[in-house]
Amino acid sequence: MRKKILVLAMMLCLSLTACGDKSEGAKNKTENNSNQLTVTDGAVDVTLDDDFDSCKEELGEPKEYSENKSCLYDGYDKTYTYENLVIITYPINDKEKIASITVLSENVKHNLPISIGDSLDDIKSEYGEENLDITDGCCIYEDEYGIAFYMEDDVVIEIEIYIL
Repeated sequence: MRKKILVLAMMLCLSLTACGDKSEGAKNKTENNSNQLTVTDGAVDVTLDDDFDSCKEELGEPKEYSENKSCLYDGYDKTYTYENLVIITYPINDKEKIASITVLSENVKHNLPISIGDSLDDIKSEYGEENLDITDGCCIYEDEYGIAFYMEDDVVIEIEIYIL
């Protein structure tokens, strides 16, 4: 039940994200701040907007799997839930591309300046409050890509990176 509520909250947060110009961007952007956002679960690297086949076998069998007819592309958007990650893919040119990666554990390494366990104040300091869309339980930053920080009591519990 908690998982369903969290998924609904994530969908609500993303649907509330405003479209439009952002100000000059985050104050302290990292050097790796491009669409080459990578997370590492054990020895497996998963990179946003890469071909999912490059890491699918190494990740092993997902705990959960679902697919829905894509509203943007011919084929199906697929969701793979692993122990520490949720990966959503989209179909294009007979390939599965990675549209979204959700980090579920502090054990997953990534090249973002904010991690699970960091606070809302840490996010504001890193990205600038004027560049964030903040709702109850969710904080979204968008630039070349999107980042949704899901929080409980203003502490990050999950991080989702996604293509725009």
